[in-house]
Amino acid sequence: MGQPLWTVWHHDQQLSKVANTNNDLIKQVTVTTHWWDVRLDAKEYLQAGNLLRNGKYYQVIENGRILKTPLTHPTAGYPVYSGFKHDATFALVIQQYAGLSKDIKRGISEIDLSPTKANPQRLHLFMNDGNEVYASPASFRAKMKYYPEIAAQMNGKGIVNLEVGAYSYPFPQHKSKSKTKHGTTNDHVQTSR
Repeated sequence: MGQPLWTVWHHDQQLSKVANTNNDLIKQVTVTTHWWDVRLDAKEYLQAGNLLRNGKYYQVIENGRILKTPLTHPTAGYPVYSGFKHDATFALVIQQYAGLSKDIKRGISEIDLSPTKANPQRLHLFMNDGNEVYASPASFRAKMKYYPEIAAQMNGKGIVNLEVGAYSYPFPQHKSKSKTKHGTTNDHVQTSR
């Protein structure tokens, strides 16, 4: 404000670069100049969840960036990620999550890295409907689109395994109520997490 209009003309790329450098949430800035005014339109990255690291939550956006300021509580409506380092696996999971439908995104409570010998990148998802899902980062988005149909055909709550193929099975009879890492209660098998 208060700058001569000529200082803005033909500097839209520079303004966009400065905006991106100063604000991690800005995806793109479009500068439109009219005879006596300038209009800036900013597009922001969407939130992709909350990363749990050292007992603190950090906002993650869809380009894979982890914002530096810790949150006191995770942002409601987004999954909590845990067990991840800031590496290629985490970046792939965020990219895959970003491509999911809104309904499936809303159904995910937690995404944990839960490696096994057979699958060192195995994901363990806790769903808001009480089911749990096992998946692999590379096929996560493609296979999660089948989750609503699989869950609808299940008799009760259980596990949906999307690692190789897609199948489901009920929880064992000794189900117990337990809390997820960020405090919501789901009916699921007590795990040693």
